[in-house]
Amino acid sequence: MVAHNQADSTRYAGQLKAGLEAEGCRVLLRTVDFALPNFQAVAAAVHADGSQLLFDAMDSRGNAALCRAPDEAGVTVAAKGTNVQNWSETVRTDYASSPDCRNALWATSSSLNYEDEQYPAVHDFRTAMARYHPDRAALLSAWELEGWAGAQWLTDALDSCGVAPTRSCVEAFMNRAEPYDAHGLILPASFVPQPPPTGPTRACLNAARWQDSAQGGQGGWVTQVPSMTTNCFDVPQLPYKPWRRVRSTADSRQPTDFS
Repeated sequence: MVAHNQADSTRYAGQLKAGLEAEGCRVLLRTVDFALPNFQAVAAAVHADGSQLLFDAMDSRGNAALCRAPDEAGVTVAAKGTNVQNWSETVRTDYASSPDCRNALWATSSSLNYEDEQYPAVHDFRTAMARYHPDRAALLSAWELEGWAGAQWLTDALDSCGVAPTRSCVEAFMNRAEPYDAHGLILPASFVPQPPPTGPTRACLNAARWQDSAQGGQGGWVTQVPSMTTNCFDVPQLPYKPWRRVRSTADSRQPTDFS
C-alpha cells in the first residue's frame, strides 16, 4: 500500500490497509514524499517483499509515476489496484510509459463500467455525453458516470413532485427507506442512517481491468464480474476513523510507515 505523506492520502491508505488486514492480507505500508517521491525505493521494497498486489491512495499523477517505477525495475505484480479516480479513458496516455503496470490496473466501484453500453442506463449516459459534450470522448471516467447517476437521483426526486416541486417533497424522496439504483447505474443505496457495524455485512461491488487488447486494440476497461448485483460477499465492515500520521526524522524521500 503506497501513499503520499499528505493527510488525506495517508488517511485513505490507513482505511484500505485496515480493510485488507481484516480480510487476512499481510500489508506493507509505504509512504513517499509528495514533492520528491522516491518510487524506485517502493519498487525495490515490492520486489524484496515478494508482494503480489500493489495498492495506492494517490492521485492520477502519483499513480502514473508509481507504475513507471516497477516497469523500469523489471518488477511485476499480479494486480495494481487503484481507486475510482483513475478509472478513466486517460489511462492509455497517463500510463503510456508503463505498459506492463498499465495492463495490471484494476479498479472497483459501486457503479457500472462506463464502457458497458449493453446496459440501457450506460448507453443513455454515453449518448448524452456524445451529444452535449463531444470533447469529453477521450476523457470519460467512472466519476462522470457517477455524477450522472447523482443527477438522475435528483431528477427523479423532482419528477416525483409533479409540476410544483417543493423542498420537503424532494427531501422525502431522497430520504425514503427504499434503496435507489439510478436506473441500474449504481448499487442500491439510501440515506437512511445505519447503526455502527458489529460484524460481517453482505456487500457487492463491480470490478474492471484495463486491457490494451480491448476495443479493437485501442485499449479500454473490461468488466471482470458477470454482474455487480450478484458479485457479493460477506465481509467485515469497519467503522470510519481518522488515521494519525507518525512523525519521522528519517529522510523524507524514503518510505515511512504510518499507524
